Amino acid sequence: MKISESIEKQWLAPRSLTAVKARNAALVKGKYGEFPAFTANFAPSRQAAVMQHASEVTRRWREYPSLVQCEHAYGTDGMAAWLVSQMRHLFGKGEEVAEARRTAVAILSSPEFRPMKVTELMLFIGKFYTGGFGKVYGKATGTDIMDALRKFKAEMAEAKAAAEEEVRKADRERRAADAMTWEEYARRNGMEGKSIAEVIAGTTSDEMKFNENEEPRGK
Repeated sequence: MKISESIEKQWLAPRSLTAVKARNAALVKGKYGEFPAFTANFAPSRQAAVMQHASEVTRRWREYPSLVQCEHAYGTDGMAAWLVSQMRHLFGKGEEVAEARRTAVAILSSPEFRPMKVTELMLFIGKFYTGGFGKVYGKATGTDIMDALRKFKAEMAEAKAAAEEEVRKADRERRAADAMTWEEYARRNGMEGKSIAEVIAGTTSDEMKFNENEEPRGK
């Protein structure tokens, strides 16, 4: 049985989700083209560049497709092959392709990892290569990879939250810099000397004062 057939039994989308799969495929292919063009864009040789610009990649994480979106575009077999090409050298010599294939199937089958961005997986593999998880590449096992990937996913969740807070902070600062004080707004619009409440009520401060012998209206 092909990988796509075995996994599709677990991930067969209800009829109501067919349109979602089609939309995902259209979005991914619209940006990255067919599978050969996609694999060129996200080739193993680009792992170093992803690592070099990790902060920027993390800050812009929403701009990249997820593993499941790419699977909708290129099929399970296609994405399994992409994963194998990315991580085959992590495993012991002689077993690298078989072990990488088993691990790729496990990742593609997991609801925990399917939503991850392809750039996150490239960053993870690059980090693993360089000893970021305390393992020597070329001697890793599928279990090593899955355990490290869980740790990495938690790290990325924190990094993405921090990056988004930085974006929100910058936006708040920009808005504050662009904001106009009431005094400046009133001066520019011929309402100098009036308060916001006065303008809303359409009266002056003197008109708003009650006569000392009168009860406030409405009482």
